[in-house]
Parts: sequence; C-alpha cells; structure tokens
Amino acid sequence: MTHHAQALAHLVEHFGVKPDQMTPARVRSYDQALSRLPVAVLEPMVQRAIDTRTPRWGDLPTVAELRADAEVCRLELVKALGDYGCASCEGTKGFIAVTHADGVRMERCNCFRRRQEQLAALGLGVAPIAALTAAEGRDWASHDEG
Repeated sequence: MTHHAQALAHLVEHFGVKPDQMTPARVRSYDQALSRLPVAVLEPMVQRAIDTRTPRWGDLPTVAELRADAEVCRLELVKALGDYGCASCEGTKGFIAVTHADGVRMERCNCFRRRQEQLAALGLGVAPIAALTAAEGRDWASHDEG
C-alpha cells in the first residue's frame, strides 16, 4: 500500500466512511489528489485533519481542505529545517562575494545550497501545495461522481 493510500485509509477510518460510500470514482479522485502531495506532509496532514476538522460523520474532508492542511504542514516542516545563513553569508541571506579574474560577483553560499537539497530530498520545494497540485486540471473537492 502506498503512503498516499495509507493516508486515505486512515482518513476513511477516522471519519467513519462506510466501504460502500467509497466508490471507485471517489477513491480515484482522492488518490489522484493525494498522490501529488509530498510524502513528507501526508502523515502530519492526516493528523491535522483529524485534530482540526469538524467530523461530518460518514464523510471525508474535501480535497481542498486536505490541501490547505497539507500546505500548513509543508510550511511547518520547512520552518523546522531552520533558516539558511552562516557566518560566511551573514547579512546577505545566502549570498557570498566571490572574487574571479574579472571581478567580484555575488554567488549562492553553500548553506543555501544545502537547504535547497534538504527541501528537495523531502519533496517540499518552495512552491505552495496549490502550485504542486494545479496540474490536476479539476478540483475534486465536490465529491461528485461525474
């Protein structure tokens, strides 16, 4: 079972959705939406939905609500990584002056590169969840079967 399927199963169980309510079209809709989210935000997103969403017994939070929860969790994970900046780039926020034969240029500091690599490794990037999921073309939040 994929991480995305596990997240959906946990939501289905917590919100009391009956098996016959999870039609193939509905499962596919949620699966498509969740599969575009970074794996690192899935577990915190599910927990946030459980902690903050008013249970509508027998119905899941909408995809739009889950995306909003995922974005909050993504921002919390990015913040937990800490800000970049070191003694070399203090005051220039990730840039250092590098002397070349043709003069001095500002270039990215290694601490900035390391932080970008950490974000990429977690799949968090710098774009909001809405940008990550925009390629869907359709917002599946309405739960319709059409």
